[in-house]
Amino acid sequence: MNFNWLRLVLAGIWLGIGTALLLRDILGLNWLSDRYPAENLNLGGGLGLAFAVWNFVRWYSGRGRGFTPTRPLTPKPTEERPFEYNPELDFQKRDAETNPPESR
Repeated sequence: MNFNWLRLVLAGIWLGIGTALLLRDILGLNWLSDRYPAENLNLGGGLGLAFAVWNFVRWYSGRGRGFTPTRPLTPKPTEERPFEYNPELDFQKRDAETNPPESR
C-alpha cells in the first residue's frame, strides 16, 4: 500500500500550524500570546514550517519514479544454485554407519 499522499497531507497540516503560530497576531490568535511566551510560539512555528518542508521533500522524492517498495518479510529473488553433495554434511549416513538399525 502506498502512503505517499499522506506525506503531502502532513506537509499541509504542518504548514498550516507553522503559519498560524508565526502569524498569530495577524490571524487574530492573540490569546496564544497571552498564555504562552512569544519565543516558544515562534520556535513552534519554525518547527512546524521545518516539518512541512521535510514532509514535502519526502513526498517529492518518493513520487512515482519507478520505485516500488518491497515488503520486508518477502524473500529476495535469488537464482537457484544446483545441489552439491558434501559427504561431511551428510549426518544421516554417519548415523547409519555408527548405529545400525536393530532387527526384530
